[in-house]
Amino acid sequence: MKALPNTLTQTMFICATRRHVPEKAYDLTLLSFDPTEGENFGGYIVLGSTEVTVKVPTCDLIKAEVAALEKARTQVLADAQLQANRFTQQIQQLLCIEHQVQP
Repeated sequence: MKALPNTLTQTMFICATRRHVPEKAYDLTLLSFDPTEGENFGGYIVLGSTEVTVKVPTCDLIKAEVAALEKARTQVLADAQLQANRFTQQIQQLLCIEHQVQP
């Protein structure tokens, strides 16, 4: 496996978006892409750009990937259990309607 670089340099775009409340207030954000390129710029006002260099932390990539997959698996199983519970509830409601006493 190829070693990761020690640093990563990226152009970051400093942007502002207008808040709806309170009036005349703005939120600032950093984006790794120029939001004015393309069809939808999402209301971003580009204030400028800068090169940012960060140190890449050392880590065991295989261990990190396994952890991410385990987290995703846990979420999928939890979502599936929620959906199964909804189906069970709907089935029970239908069975209750079917067995109601007719006047």
